Order: sequence, then structure tokens, then C-alpha cells
Amino acid sequence: MKKVLLFLALAMLIFPLSACNNSKPSNADKADTSVKETGLNKKTISQNRVAWQKKTSGLKSVYKDGYSGDYIGVAFNMKELLNQASNDKNYAVVEGTICNLESMKGPKGVSLTKTTIYVDKVISGKKSLNRKVIQVPLKGGIISTDDYYLDATTNKTKQNLLVQEKLAPLPKIGAQVIIRLTKVDFSEKNSFNNYLEKAHFSTQKSYQPMLERFNYWIKNPSAKEFVLANSLYENQQEISEEYRAAQFQKLTDQLNEKFNK
Repeated sequence: MKKVLLFLALAMLIFPLSACNNSKPSNADKADTSVKETGLNKKTISQNRVAWQKKTSGLKSVYKDGYSGDYIGVAFNMKELLNQASNDKNYAVVEGTICNLESMKGPKGVSLTKTTIYVDKVISGKKSLNRKVIQVPLKGGIISTDDYYLDATTNKTKQNLLVQEKLAPLPKIGAQVIIRLTKVDFSEKNSFNNYLEKAHFSTQKSYQPMLERFNYWIKNPSAKEFVLANSLYENQQEISEEYRAAQFQKLTDQLNEKFNK
């Protein structure tokens, strides 16, 4: 009898241990968990890409040069890129993946796109952004003619346009970007923040791009390397000063060597 009881007791101990081992997640479960934790869902990104293509298909494209030639604050080398705004606790240079593009309403004559970025890596600055999802307003996108043209009386029929900024074109959904950012301060009451709030930007996750006409790199899904965003416009006259163009190319090469894995 004692032997039987001892056998049953041992069996009860062994069974729970076996159950725990059997409940160990499979590789597929681990992958699902990883997706949920990171927010980087490839299936959702693919669906978002199809939805954006459907929205923009057939729209007339307008190419706009909405930037001045101001070079103040531009990073011409790696040291400046990493350290230039180090005194700003909300400054960051990040490498991220474009998860979604959504049209939004901006000020009269200004097209904006609500861009969702998953931060793959914080290159410099605010480390808490690593592996987080952020929202960034990028110039360009879908806008109606009556909102785009300051003199709406010149347009007989209201229609949507697809605006691309020549020096900072929109990336494709699924692309990787390297971009300088600073946090949007919603405590400042201004018209631009009002547009962000109406587009349901999160007060905690919203970041503003910095000098994206020069310090902004895109690696579209079919591309092998990051390139300066301003070089993606087919007929763009690139930075005219030869020495500055060489500086930007050297910085681009360094970023690819270090972060294009």
C-alpha cells in the first residue's frame, strides 16, 4: 500500500512538471508575442500599403519646393548629427520603419501626412523611444484642390491631389528611415498643434521632424541603401555647393556603413 501511495505521489509531481513543459510556447507563438510587444506587424504594414496605394492611385501628382535655403542647424557630419541638439532632452536621431501613412488636414496651402513610425533603433538622443511606435507629421500627401490652392476660385472642380515635397518626399509604407526628431509640445497653443490634435496625434507619441530637407534618409522597400530623401525626386537639382554635396554624401555613406544591416 505504501508503495502504491508513493507511486501516486511521484506521478502527481511529475505530471504538473510535464504540463508546464508542454505549455511552453512554440516558435510561432513566440513570433506572435514579439509582434504584439514591438508593434511591428508585417501583415498590418502590408495591408496599410495596399490601402494607401488605393487612396493615391489615379491622383494627380504635384511636386512642390516648399523649403528655403537656410542651413542653420543642419548636421554636415556624424558628430553634428549625433550631438548637435544634445542639450534637448526630447531630441533624437532614430532609425525606424514606416508602418502607416494617413491623410490629414493641415493649414491652408499645406499638405501633411500622419506618419506612424516604429523605432527600430535610437541612434542618438532619447533612448526611451527604442522599440516604440511614434507619430510624425510629414509634409506632402493627399489634399483637396480647394485646400491646396490659396485662391480656390481658380479651380472649377474640387478634386484630390497627391503632393510631394521635392526636398522631403514621402517614404513608402514599409520603408526604413533615418530622421532627426524632437517631441511636439502640445502645451504650446498654436494653430499647427490644433491640426495635430484634430488628426488624433498622441500627446505622448508625437514627434516633429527637424531639417528633413537635408538630414533625412530613406531606404524604400526595394532599395539596398539609405539615400538622402532630397535625392529621390527625379528632376531635383541637388545641393548646388559642391563641398556641401560631398559632405552629405560622406555622411550618407557613413550611415549606411554603420546602420544599414
